[in-house]
Amino acid sequence: MNKKISLGDLRVDKFNEEGLYLIFPNDDCICVTQNYINNYFKKIWQDSSVFPSHIKKATDLQLCEHCPGKKSEVEFCVALRPILPFLEKVDKYVSYDDVTAVLKTNNPSVITVRHTDLQNALRYVSLLSLIKYCETNRRYWSYYFGVSPLADVQQALAQIYLNIFWLNKGDKKKTHNAINIFTKEMRISNECLLRRLKLICKNDAFINAYANTQMSSEFLSMNGDDILDSAFETHINQLTKLKDQ
Repeated sequence: MNKKISLGDLRVDKFNEEGLYLIFPNDDCICVTQNYINNYFKKIWQDSSVFPSHIKKATDLQLCEHCPGKKSEVEFCVALRPILPFLEKVDKYVSYDDVTAVLKTNNPSVITVRHTDLQNALRYVSLLSLIKYCETNRRYWSYYFGVSPLADVQQALAQIYLNIFWLNKGDKKKTHNAINIFTKEMRISNECLLRRLKLICKNDAFINAYANTQMSSEFLSMNGDDILDSAFETHINQLTKLKDQ
């Protein structure tokens, strides 16, 4: 029988390596770690049973027009690296399946646990793909400084807005311009990745994770100030409730 994992069931000493651990009610576990990605992404790409030649040659699997990798003749989109090793495992599930997500970070050493659904837990992979691996978007890493992939979307967007605001020395006009440029480039990269995912995925978990990531960045460009106001209001209300208890 499937069961919801309780915090008491988790052994902290099992999460030694930095990364994301997805624990399902059937006790299946997917470990999204850097070592696993490095060891297996190329093996999966070279496996003709997973990627036959006609799939590799498909238009939607080619590099984006604006990708710097075109100059160095990169074999395939590097943003796919954190996806490929987990493609088969993730495709066993659908986007709304329950999962316990355990995020381990080393600097500082913190373990974050959240009960959520698979599409939200996979936001970690989508951000890894779009911000760390994508050769076009990796320059935006500072926008995500201090943002937990398991955080509430409103909280995450508020932190991203504050980061961009800080990087632009508190100039609102420059902040809004930076957000618009960032959103446009994220949209292009994400749409390209979504086309690739629709070509290689058998289920919707990865596809919905990337679609949600794109939707979040669009909200930031449309309602940045409102998101920040709402986040502060929510936090103040939570503090008030605690005070009244």
